[in-house]
Amino acid sequence: MSEELKELVDACREQPASAALLKALLRAAREEADPALAVGHLVEADIAAVTDAGVRESASDFLMGFEEYQAAARWLEGLSGDAALKHVHALLAAGREQEAAQAYRAAIAGEPDPVSYTHLTLPTITSGC
Repeated sequence: MSEELKELVDACREQPASAALLKALLRAAREEADPALAVGHLVEADIAAVTDAGVRESASDFLMGFEEYQAAARWLEGLSGDAALKHVHALLAAGREQEAAQAYRAAIAGEPDPVSYTHLTLPTITSGC
């Protein structure tokens, strides 16, 4: 693990709302042979102050690649558009089908353009939708 990654994780802990630091952490983690420290930080991070939707979506995408589905879903909570549909996928991957069904209904209610979500097949939650 590189010293740069350690420093970025420490900086993100000190300034959890900094989109610039989170972007730098994600960039460094993607290049790191062993990004476990970054993954661990993102799993445990207090994301309440993170307002940059793009950073939250990037963090979720990164965590999905490491099968950290619960954390990936958490990073997407409250977002709209494609991020809301990614939230559904993360919830399904985490085995949270009922929450995924609710999130799916909310996503299509907020963005009723069927082109956005026609690629989804959600056979485990379609009843009751």
